[in-house]
Amino acid sequence: MIYQSSGIMDFLKEATAEQHRNAERRRLQREMVSGRLPVDTYRNWLGQMLLLHSALWSGIVACRVSSPALADVARQGLRSCERRQEHMNPLNLIQSIASTATFVVLAAAAANAQAQQRLVPAQSEIDFTSKQMGVPVDGKFKKFDAQVAFDPKKPEAAKIGIAIDLASVSIGAPETEAELVKPDWFSTKQFPQATFRSGTVKRTGPAQFEVAGKLSIKGVSHDVIVPVTLAQAGGSTTATGAFPIKRLDFKIGEGDWQDTSMVAKDVQIHFKLVLTGVPAP
Repeated sequence: MIYQSSGIMDFLKEATAEQHRNAERRRLQREMVSGRLPVDTYRNWLGQMLLLHSALWSGIVACRVSSPALADVARQGLRSCERRQEHMNPLNLIQSIASTATFVVLAAAAANAQAQQRLVPAQSEIDFTSKQMGVPVDGKFKKFDAQVAFDPKKPEAAKIGIAIDLASVSIGAPETEAELVKPDWFSTKQFPQATFRSGTVKRTGPAQFEVAGKLSIKGVSHDVIVPVTLAQAGGSTTATGAFPIKRLDFKIGEGDWQDTSMVAKDVQIHFKLVLTGVPAP
């Protein structure tokens, strides 16, 4: 998610400054109603709004890169202003466009905050431990991504999404890895990714949080609760934790592999996600 454009940031500043001139607009509106508004003053304000209107469309295009839903709402608002402009008092039209400008400012700010939070894949890990005939077997996934919007001061507003490339599974035994991508196990041709989507996030300690969400593997979704510990150092944030799953709940190991005396039903998931751009707690 990327949001960086000095031109758009200039637009945002101008749109914000425009809101501070509301008092002057109200005065001009009273003069317009009474018939005392000079024509030149009206033309000046209208000219400013035309420039703002043009900049708004540029801002909406930029917002679509990182926040398509918010940008679409802003676009609909501006289109509504355009459809009504022939039937609106000019000052009311100005205020409607300015209101849309405020929305775009807020949408862009939210998108920009999310865009600044990035996973550092080279320093991150997602591992698992299972047991085969009572012997622990460790593995990991080499490819995954995370989309995070998280402020430790406002955990309830957090949005966390993780996607794991199941075909990137590695347990140090090529012949076994070749089996894990087949239909009885991960069935990666039909289900290439496992995903996690957060629902609620709450603080449980000074640097501890509890993330409740849905884990989806092989087309099956179950609620999970994930304890997370945060540590910040040198401009990066490390989120670590572990949680159990039952492999048969997700159809992992079907057919003869459903025998839990061979492969245990419980699997422990461990993770370390290194992020940049997370605010200090």
